[in-house]
Amino acid sequence: MIQPRDNVWLNRFAYALAGATVFLLALGGVVTTKGVGMAVPDWPTTYGDHMFLFPPSKWMAGVWDEHVHRLWASLVGLLTAILAIWVWSRDTKGKARWIGIAGMVATLGLMGVRTPMMFVGMAVVCFLVIIFSTVRTITDSANRLRWLAVIAFAAVIIQGVLGGLRVLLDDKGWGTELGIFHAAFAQLFLLLIGSVILITSKWWVNASKVPAGISSLRRVVLITTSLIFLQLIFGATMRHQHAGLAVPDLPLAYGKLWPATDPTAIATYNQQRLEANGEQPITAAHVVIHMLHRYTAILIAALIIVSAALAFRLAPSGALVRRFAAIWVGLVLSQLTLGILTITSDRKVDVTTAHVALGALTFLVGWISFLISSRTTAEAKSVAANEILSSKGSELKHA
Repeated sequence: MIQPRDNVWLNRFAYALAGATVFLLALGGVVTTKGVGMAVPDWPTTYGDHMFLFPPSKWMAGVWDEHVHRLWASLVGLLTAILAIWVWSRDTKGKARWIGIAGMVATLGLMGVRTPMMFVGMAVVCFLVIIFSTVRTITDSANRLRWLAVIAFAAVIIQGVLGGLRVLLDDKGWGTELGIFHAAFAQLFLLLIGSVILITSKWWVNASKVPAGISSLRRVVLITTSLIFLQLIFGATMRHQHAGLAVPDLPLAYGKLWPATDPTAIATYNQQRLEANGEQPITAAHVVIHMLHRYTAILIAALIIVSAALAFRLAPSGALVRRFAAIWVGLVLSQLTLGILTITSDRKVDVTTAHVALGALTFLVGWISFLISSRTTAEAKSVAANEILSSKGSELKHA
């Protein structure tokens, strides 16, 4: 097993990659909030130029936002490739090491080809790689880290292709759906990097015994984290459909706990809308999604508080799961505040962007908390099993 000291720089690099990913999510939030996702109408080129050679003099208005988003996404992709090559070369021996490295380097080389269909083909191959690597992650726990790194490398390529297809297929009516999927997949990619951070930490190797009852905490955390992912999808749907203010008042919604959604009511709402010019008219579906987003937020906050209470009751003083529980409560309360400010500020860009970024962090902390509780539960069971075997061995010895 790799000792904690061998993971220090890898762990720090994973932290840097996670930070870059959160910033990328924030940039994506800016692009969708401003509605400038199509400011650059071609891909993988930028107005016919190679992405990295596009003249800075043309980086104006919405083009600036979208082009910077693309460039930063490329940086995240490069950092992910470095991480994957680093882990693979460190944890793999023999021919497999060099075959894996050669494959990843060759894939990076293909990034210079400006043919959309080549990228689509690469994404299909990456999808198959993710399936294979996921199976290996489950069955080959001793080498879990290297397979997670491979999944991250394949996932970041798929994510880039999804972003490109969102542009190319926008005029065919697929732009919004692909945009929502692109946003959701980005959140899952962040969890991958968060997993690498935890697995390369000193705590992961030195996880200590905790009460077996913490398994009840694990279940609550998993349910809550799953709800957060659903909540993020609701948010992405509202942003990409430009319906973030489908219900512009608080704490009630058009004066009710749940607003009417019949055609007459929707027509009245559209007349009263506070959205910026150019926004699409809202529909009954927009109102429903907005309300689900509100009430799910309240449910999530309640579950996070329950999780924190369980963590402080079941885990020993100083346990990592307690610290993450406290952070989680702080994040969700801040997130609720930003959600309210997003509505009252008429979806001000900086407030909405902070809301997007904090939502990603809340999701990440939930996932890390689940991994921590899973690790400590497994460790507790392992220790208990060893104690039983030791006790039986002692009984046989004295028999």
